[in-house]
Amino acid sequence: AAIEMGIRHSRGELIFTTDGDCVVPPTWVKAMASYFSPSIGMVAGCTEFSRTEERSLFHKLQSLEFLGIVTAEAGAIGAGFPATCSGSNLAYRREAFEQAGGFGKGKRLVSGDDDILMQTIHKKTPWKVVFATAPETFVQAQPPANIGSFLHQRARWASKCAHYPQRWLVALLGAIFLYFCLMLFALPLSLCHFSQFPAPLICFSLKAAAELTVVWTGSILFHRLDLLPLFPLAEIFHIPY
Repeated sequence: AAIEMGIRHSRGELIFTTDGDCVVPPTWVKAMASYFSPSIGMVAGCTEFSRTEERSLFHKLQSLEFLGIVTAEAGAIGAGFPATCSGSNLAYRREAFEQAGGFGKGKRLVSGDDDILMQTIHKKTPWKVVFATAPETFVQAQPPANIGSFLHQRARWASKCAHYPQRWLVALLGAIFLYFCLMLFALPLSLCHFSQFPAPLICFSLKAAAELTVVWTGSILFHRLDLLPLFPLAEIFHIPY
């Protein structure tokens, strides 16, 4: 609601949003604006955790996990199925925002000014969504300092998923959650009795291979190859997390 009030009191053709704990480069506005062609209504950008704040293994694992999220976000947008983005690095046309009905019911949510708006623009308007990959558009955020604040942040992000306008995406996320729940209990059994229950370990291996492909691609695209050695450790924690 606060962002929408700000938009109502602004006059520009393009709206840019970031977060209070973020640092944008001097080139941010110009570089993001360069992605707007006549058919583009929204440009999503990369947000990364500040490398100067990566003082612990916990912070580096967060950076790796967030790298995977951003890479999946960019891939989905590039494939024509925009599913998620971050309001910490986002730009859209005022006209696209108004045609989508603003934030609509999302104003009562604690999160959703990014994902839900993007999906609504894609679903209900003729405007296209693109992802900005130029380093000049990268925004840096502060990683949560401890596990409590980390889980609180992720719970806030997840709270909007049930309100996505694309119901197939809600169903897909629900199926993935069920898959992880089954894996959480079945994987230990497979590790102990692989000859009798090989399927869970095979499924976990396929999951890890697919995610490594995504993270590897992202580490090259966003210049974070230094995070790749942490991938095996991150995979161990990923399902219970």
